[in-house]
Amino acid sequence: MIIGDALKIMVELPAWSVDLIYVDEAYDDLDKARSIGTTTRLKESNGSNRKWYEVISYSKIIPLYARLLKKGHHLYQWRPSINMDSVRNWCKLIDPDFGLLAESGFTVAKVLPGEKSFTGMGYSFRSKHECLLFSILSIKNKVQLNDLSLPDIINEKWVNPRSGERIHDSQKPTEVARKIIECSSKEDDLVLEPFAGSMQAAQANGLFNMNRKVIGIEKDRAIAELTISYFKDHNIPLDVIDSLKWQ
Repeated sequence: MIIGDALKIMVELPAWSVDLIYVDEAYDDLDKARSIGTTTRLKESNGSNRKWYEVISYSKIIPLYARLLKKGHHLYQWRPSINMDSVRNWCKLIDPDFGLLAESGFTVAKVLPGEKSFTGMGYSFRSKHECLLFSILSIKNKVQLNDLSLPDIINEKWVNPRSGERIHDSQKPTEVARKIIECSSKEDDLVLEPFAGSMQAAQANGLFNMNRKVIGIEKDRAIAELTISYFKDHNIPLDVIDSLKWQ
C-alpha cells in the first residue's frame, strides 16, 4: 500500500508497466446524483457520519490508466447502477465516459452488473446493483481472458453496510476481485489498484495465494489505517510505504 495521492503517484510510475487495473473510483456520476438528491454523502452533510470521497474527473484518470497499462491488457472500473440515462447512452455509445475511454485507446468489452446483497441509494427505486465496466487497451493486441466460462452477472455476497464488518463505505466483494485477477492476469503480473480503500485486489491476492504483485494507492490515512489493521489481523502480507518514500 502506498499512502498518498493516486493522481500524483500514477504520473511517476513507469509507462506500460501494469498488467491489470482494478479500480473503484469516486466517479463523476456522483455529482449528478447529488444534484437530484439521490445521495447526501458526497461531502460533509447532515446525512453522513463521515466525509465522502473527493470526486475525481474521468478526464484526469483515464489517460493515466492508458499510460500505465500494457497494450491489450484489461481495465475494470466499478460504475454506478444502470438507469434510464446510462442505458440510453451506453447503448448508443455516446456516453461521455465511453468517449474518454475511446480517446485513450480503450474498447469497452462488457458491462457486468453486480447484484448487491442489500438495497443501496436511489431516487425513485432503491439501487440493488452496481456495474463493473470491462475495457481493453488496444483491442488489436488484446489479451484473451484466462476463463471464458464466467457469467456476465456478478452475484457474489456483498458486505452489508450495517453489519460493522466493512472497512470502507463502498467496499466490494473480495471474491469479485479474486475472479477478475484470475481471469485477466497470471502469476507474477503487476496489478494496480488506485483509490484502493480496503484494497480488495490485494486482499484477494493474499487470501487466495494468487502470487501477483499488487500496488494499492490510498490517500485517506484514516481508511489506510483501518485497512492496515485488517490485513494484520487476518495475516495478509502488506508493505506500507509513505508517498514521500514510495519510489
